[in-house]
Amino acid sequence: MMTLGSMFLEYPAACSCCWRAWNTTRRDSWEQVRRNQAELLFVVDNSQSMLDEQAHLGDNFQPMLDGMLAADVTWRISVTTASTLVAKD
Repeated sequence: MMTLGSMFLEYPAACSCCWRAWNTTRRDSWEQVRRNQAELLFVVDNSQSMLDEQAHLGDNFQPMLDGMLAADVTWRISVTTASTLVAKD
């Protein structure tokens, strides 16, 4: 299935020294193959003040995965933290 995307922008098409630069309109269009794919990146703030939000994320992670599986979505997930601590040997 093909989907059509469209974006409408107004911006100067040349440098500001050119009198024709202002009030220039450009429309970009494209066709895109629709795929049931998702790439998710979770950056988790692991500070003490975010403990409730971390628990909420954990509680809702499986339902999110179940929803993607039910919709036949192929997915990749990465999870990292905001911590800068380095583990010592």
